[in-house]
Amino acid sequence: MSYLILIIGLLINIKIYYWITISRKGFKSETPEGFLRHSNLYAIVDIIFFILAIIFSRVPWYLILIAYFLSFIPAGMLAEKKFNKIVKELKEEEIK
Repeated sequence: MSYLILIIGLLINIKIYYWITISRKGFKSETPEGFLRHSNLYAIVDIIFFILAIIFSRVPWYLILIAYFLSFIPAGMLAEKKFNKIVKELKEEEIK
């Protein structure tokens, strides 16, 4: 179960950072309405899972910290991919 908390925390972290990135690029419609209204609550949940992972995981705390920081990379890449897809679709609609 200790690794499960770590994995869930990392997945939540990736999703939240993805939503932050895509909304900052101007596509707030691609994020959940609850996130737009209560983004601080999502950040608190992310921090709670991070703390729980440090407390209950058998992985050393510094490796968990590194994993959390590295999880920003795939989130940013996913957001960029989604952004490029949206822009491409918008350009195709403009042409038609």
